[in-house]
Formats: sequence, structure tokens, C-alpha cells
Amino acid sequence: MTDAHDTDELHNHLRSLVFDQKHMTGRGLRLLREQTGLDEFSLAIFICVITSVYLMIGEDAQMLANAILTVTPILLTYVFPAEKPPTPQLLIYWSAFGLLTLLDSNFESESGYYFIKVVLLALLFLHPFDGADRILWHIRLAHSDEVKDERGIIPFTKEELSEMLHRSKDRRSLPPGTPETMKLNSASSYALRSDYSSSYDSVPEDKNPMLFNTEFRIQDQEGTSAEGLSINYSPHDLAFEPSKYLIFNAPYDFDNLTYLIRIRNTSTKHIAYAIKSNAIPRVFATPPCGILPPKQKCDIAVTVKKMDKFVEQLVQNDRLAFDYVFCSPETKQFKFKLLQSEMRRRKNIYIKYNP
Repeated sequence: MTDAHDTDELHNHLRSLVFDQKHMTGRGLRLLREQTGLDEFSLAIFICVITSVYLMIGEDAQMLANAILTVTPILLTYVFPAEKPPTPQLLIYWSAFGLLTLLDSNFESESGYYFIKVVLLALLFLHPFDGADRILWHIRLAHSDEVKDERGIIPFTKEELSEMLHRSKDRRSLPPGTPETMKLNSASSYALRSDYSSSYDSVPEDKNPMLFNTEFRIQDQEGTSAEGLSINYSPHDLAFEPSKYLIFNAPYDFDNLTYLIRIRNTSTKHIAYAIKSNAIPRVFATPPCGILPPKQKCDIAVTVKKMDKFVEQLVQNDRLAFDYVFCSPETKQFKFKLLQSEMRRRKNIYIKYNP
């Protein structure tokens, strides 16, 4: 399933680069369509094929490759700054470009070298690879002061940890391999750590609008259509921890289980978001919606309700969909009409169960 989800994310990102007018490439292809009469997809295929063939066997492949790899980030930085990746990612890119360029003289005789060079540097930003983000993550982990900061992500007090350890003696030990998931004491209220305040932060379960408002439900047809996929999501808008899966460990018949997803607004704009689920009331989130200012974060408590009997076929497709749009700084309260926009974007987080 991982490969299928990665393929979907790659397909969505490539499609957005071709058709979405918020991208420089999408606007350029639209202009070419008006001039040639060919559709954007055909133009994109034609340009990619011709460019790839020339990069592999062309006489001036080095010049073309380095032109593509320098002109593109320069355009994004100075001509279309709204599309510019964050500065740390650009620094990673220019460093990688410089290192690979030093190797040009050693490998230029190898067939396909410049094609591989362009592809490798593209993978720094292409979803789901996001190589620049991964490199930055490992750089942060390599510095002890950053590691200390990352520990602050885990929203546990010493008392909560002690209680969880005490309760774990009566439960099955949690298996290794799930470092991204963060668990809350289900008996405690959802006093979530955030950089902003929301009226939903401490909402009781029985008053959570996600359980009563059908707007929070993923419609059945969304599971098999493009709406069910991550639409135009970019980590330069919102960063998620964990980024793909939230894993719930057994037992499921003891109590409700609540884990955290941290979202961080990595853009320079305000974001209005709503969290939808295809498994309500079994799976719901607190807060279910809100407004997130630039560079701020919010911890979302995701709860799986107690199940007297675990049926894998029933829960195997559980997921959350984070729908979001950019909004004006004057927007103080979330309303669903904000999502009635062609610029609505979606990020899926899949719920996994480890019985």
C-alpha cells in the first residue's frame, strides 16, 4: 500500500505542475496551448521526451542541463517569489548542484549522466521524495541542540509518562518501529500545545462538531476519485508529523486511544483547514478545524474509539483528509465556505492498526 500511495502522490504532484496555474510550469504550458492548440498534457510529454533524449545523447547536454538547473531556481526566486521554496531547501539545492557540477568533467563521457543529474536534483523537491526536506531533517538531528528542541515535540508531562508506563505493565508492550506516533493519556482532556488559540482546542468529545456535522465526513465517491487523493499538497504549505501514517497499537478493547499529529504552517500565509474522516465516529480529531497563522503549529489529537472486536476488513481503509486553503489575515474563525475554492488542497494521513 505504501508504493501505491507514493505513486498517487507523485502522480498528483506531476499533474499539478502541468495543469495548476499556481505553478510557473502550468502557466507556461497554458500559454503554449493557446499558441499551438495542443493540450497541456501533450505539450508536457513532448517537451519532456525531447529534453530527456537530448540530455542523454545531445552534443551540448552539459549546457542544457546546467541551464535548466540554474534558470529554474533563479526564476522562482526573483521572478515568481510566491513559488520560491523555503531558503533552507534552496541552500541544499545549490549545494547539491555545486557538488554535482564538480563531477561533470569526470562523468560527462558517460551516456545519460546529465539526464541523471537533472533527475536527481529534481527529486529534492518532487513529492513524495522531498529530498531537500529529508536532508534538512537529518542535518537537524546531527546537532545536539536541535535534538533537544525536537524532544519538545512530545507533549507528555512526567506524570503522564509514569502513568502510561504503569498501565503498560497490564498491556501488551508496544512494538518498536513507530517513533513518529505520539500518544496521549485518553483520560486527560485535550489541552494541546499550540502556537495559537482555538475555540476547539479543549472541546469535550460529546460536543465535537466532527461527530455531528456531515461536512467533516469524507464522501464515499471520494475514495475512488481524484478527490480521495492528496490534491496539490505541498510541504511548503503545511508540514505534518507524522507525514503519511498514524499507527495505533493494540489493545483496542481497553479504552479510547488518542495519538497526536502535529501540523505546522510552513508558508507565509494564513491557512484555514478542516479535518475530514471516512471512519466517523470511530476515528475523529480535535480540533477538527481552525485558522493557522504563518510559521505556527498545532497539535491535533486523533482518537480511535474503543472497539469491542477488532475487524481488520472494517478499518483497513481508515484515513483522515486535511483540506485547507490560504485565507486573509483578517479571517478569525473557520467556516466551510472558505473551502469552496478552486485552490482547495488536501493532504491524506492514513490510519494504520498494529493489533
